[in-house]
Amino acid sequence: MTTLSLTDAERTVFARVANADAPPGAIVRDFDVLLDYLSTDGIPVSPKTSEFAIARLPELNALLTHPVPIGLHRGKQTSYPNVAGLHLLLRFSRLGKVDRFGTTPRMILNTEMAAKWQLLNPTERYFSLLDRWWSF
Repeated sequence: MTTLSLTDAERTVFARVANADAPPGAIVRDFDVLLDYLSTDGIPVSPKTSEFAIARLPELNALLTHPVPIGLHRGKQTSYPNVAGLHLLLRFSRLGKVDRFGTTPRMILNTEMAAKWQLLNPTERYFSLLDRWWSF
């Protein structure tokens, strides 16, 4: 078995990335924006597919780091690939859950999982999302 050895410069880079205030890439920032958006009162979802309500898609898209320009008046969730990907991550990370007890089903924040999410540093959040996506 080979032992991995790092130089001091490589150790410095690893430490700097692990302790960075900003997450690597835009996915963690966008996911946090979605979680903040959910934390207010949730998002109405489709009763059959649990996709976000069509009326909320342009607003969600505009909040993201790189909004996708859509020329549709009533685009479906698949028309917004960045929002659709975040929706899948939200469901498979179990940070979001569908509340079907009201008149309209809503995607709400799973407070127990959100508390665990807040304990992670940005790099851990990134790799947690990567793991969820890879598992999917």
